[in-house]
Amino acid sequence: MRALCVVACAALLAIAGSACSKGTDTSAAGDATASAAAATASAAATATAAAGSTGAGDDAKTGLPVYPGAKVMHLGEASGQSGTVLTTPDSFDQVYDWYKSKMPAGSEKAKLAAAGISTVSFQENVNGGIGTVVINSRGSGPTSIALAHVSQMKL
Repeated sequence: MRALCVVACAALLAIAGSACSKGTDTSAAGDATASAAAATASAAATATAAAGSTGAGDDAKTGLPVYPGAKVMHLGEASGQSGTVLTTPDSFDQVYDWYKSKMPAGSEKAKLAAAGISTVSFQENVNGGIGTVVINSRGSGPTSIALAHVSQMKL
């Protein structure tokens, strides 16, 4: 059940990142939107710098591998959970093959392809919690990568 929750959280992060990539009219939002955009850009630059100049390395928030050259679209952290949503123009198969080589044996949990949409999830124990990678692609569009980490909680 906990594994399903982590995968669901990662999928929600991927959807949120996908929504963030769509253009919106910010003319009525004023300075608050500009400040939020500047903070997001600053956080994205920090995450990219932390991952290395090529985007390769581990994500500072989740401890999971960052796909080389991927662009940070969204960062989040709250209550023992953190996530990073990335995007790349590379194909689903390229990203899948790269993560398959980087993640531990047996960490692939689900792979689905239907109606032009491909999704795969990986899960491993990392940094005292559970780390999940979810890769999504819709046809020939960009590939999104959601990295999520949930700390182990004592009940």
